[in-house]
Amino acid sequence: MENLLQQHTVCMSRSVIDRQEECGVSGSFTLPDYCSDMAAVLTCTMVPHLQSRQWSGDRLLIDGAADVRVLYLDEDRCCIHSAEFSLPFSLEVKCDGVTDSVPVSVDLSTRYVNWRGVSPRCIEIRGAVTAGILAQTTEEIPMAEVISPELESKTCPVSVTAPAFFAEKVITVSEQLDFPQMNPSADMLLGGECCLEMTECRVLNAKAIVKGVLHVHQLYTDNGEKGTTHCLNYAVPFSQIIDVDGATENQLHSIRACILSDTERCLVGADGENTVLDVTAKILLQLCIWQREETTVLLDAYHTKYPVSPQHNEFEHSAYQGYRLENTVLPVPCQLPSGDISEVVDVWTKMIECDTTVTGQKVAITGKLQISVLYRDCDKHVCFYQNTEDFRMDSPCSGDKAQIEMNVVDTQYRMDGTCLQLQVKMNCHVKEYVCCNHRIITDIQVQTDRAFDSSDVNLMMYYAHSGDSVWEIGRHCHASARYIAEENGLTDDRLDKDCLLTIPL
Repeated sequence: MENLLQQHTVCMSRSVIDRQEECGVSGSFTLPDYCSDMAAVLTCTMVPHLQSRQWSGDRLLIDGAADVRVLYLDEDRCCIHSAEFSLPFSLEVKCDGVTDSVPVSVDLSTRYVNWRGVSPRCIEIRGAVTAGILAQTTEEIPMAEVISPELESKTCPVSVTAPAFFAEKVITVSEQLDFPQMNPSADMLLGGECCLEMTECRVLNAKAIVKGVLHVHQLYTDNGEKGTTHCLNYAVPFSQIIDVDGATENQLHSIRACILSDTERCLVGADGENTVLDVTAKILLQLCIWQREETTVLLDAYHTKYPVSPQHNEFEHSAYQGYRLENTVLPVPCQLPSGDISEVVDVWTKMIECDTTVTGQKVAITGKLQISVLYRDCDKHVCFYQNTEDFRMDSPCSGDKAQIEMNVVDTQYRMDGTCLQLQVKMNCHVKEYVCCNHRIITDIQVQTDRAFDSSDVNLMMYYAHSGDSVWEIGRHCHASARYIAEENGLTDDRLDKDCLLTIPL
């Protein structure tokens, strides 16, 4: 018998690793001799940075360092002091069936951090880091296509995507930033943070241009004895070219960036004072070029002369459609504890939860922001307050699924009584996917020894009911569903009323 199907394969992405692993971080730190004793610890923050990731057989070895910053008060409780140190950590993840040729991305975040003052000169830290590990590879999926006119087929068009090229590059952003004219010189840096805002990624032939902004926030004191503090905020733009062999202009791609390390120090400016902030940040850029293919999947089939036994397989795929970079400013009210507040020293905001729900043409983003506030009471004593606030925002979405990467790049605030009115600028990286889930036919066995009863007539009449399927009628009558639709002038598979159909045999 003639061949009924033609076999072919399509390339599609498959996640070989997509999980979260937790790693403990602990250690103790003794203050240097030049630091004042700790009378009270205001807060302790821990920011993990990736140092290396490498394969050893089927195991992924991750090494990192957690930068710990302690803000504390001396006995007068009026002056803020800072101590910074680093705690190394390592994580080993077993990944069955994964080879070292698979590119992998690691996203580190702080799970929690606890501290305990062992003595006025020593603090003990215990915390945990969460590593989000993602690795995707390409696999070939067998498909079947009907080539026989005697086999009726029901198909569905789908898009499949798979990673084609991958490139990464470590860049260094280094700037010497002058203090604003109204700011006094620095006596001591109390610490701060750096965060990334991606603004553009454009793929050309064999190259990609990546642009972004490094946001720097730094708290410092101009007089260690009086404890007066000031804030510095800078936005440092950067751009970089990544070589990607095989990439073509405007090809479908995805981009990811993370800070590997950052250092800040004060330098002497032209006025002979510490009025220059020297910032150096190492940034990892990871670029993936995707290939997209349009194909059809075989959902159902029957033969007009013989019974068939189809072989089925589950086809599930989330086709990557692209990404969108956008900024949004969230108004967030934060109720401070009751009592007299004479001055807000500093405010920093961190996103700790984020969830997405796609409905129609939009994606609803909900989560929690952790808001930390340093302020002085009416006695000029420094106090620390921390709270979480819920947020919600909507963004347009043309896919069935969305993945969101968000981070806070700037926080503006003003006092309104005992309420702090925040304007939180978020940098959003929205990746969109079109999902398909079908039970497809990969092969068909024809039972040629069990032919249907033949008939000498060319036409038969069939009384159909409203809601009946033309496809099922054709299967029942061993006739072509396409010919039935053409003969009776039907455009939909489901009938909208009772009718008498002419069935061409």
